[in-house]
Amino acid sequence: MPKPKIKILKLNPCFFHENQHLQDVLDKVNDRYPIKERGYGVVTLQLNHLLFAIPLRSHPKTKSCFVLNPQKKSGLDFTKAVLITDKAHLSDVPFMIPRAEYDFLEKNSHRVTVKFEKYVTKYCRAVEKEDINILQSPDYRFSTLINYHKALGLSRRSKQRVLAERSS
Repeated sequence: MPKPKIKILKLNPCFFHENQHLQDVLDKVNDRYPIKERGYGVVTLQLNHLLFAIPLRSHPKTKSCFVLNPQKKSGLDFTKAVLITDKAHLSDVPFMIPRAEYDFLEKNSHRVTVKFEKYVTKYCRAVEKEDINILQSPDYRFSTLINYHKALGLSRRSKQRVLAERSS
């Protein structure tokens, strides 16, 4: 099996302007969360014909991440992954990270893909089974996957249940 090609890009500001309705996305465009000047670095990953952009973050707050540098505590935060439906939302300008982190990421691209796929699968199963323990856990409570139930093949009713549980 060929290794997935890792691309580190930036999300264009148009992504945030066109997706203000999304819940729990980092750097929403409003008074409280202005767009970051240096951009929003993401790793793109294809999963079941869906293109996801997984943000690079310092100090990810959950275990649902792929650590790139334990000393700097940087990595990919699966909880804030977004679905890319328009390639214009991705900048052609690469997002620069330290060479050692890039090499580590490229070397482990298959592991990243497998770990993210497990993260998404666990979410989908928890939604289908209405497993509140998983959905309320730190790894899923504020996951952006809530925005993509239709694309993930989950029912609209399931999204309403998850939202209701979040607010309780």
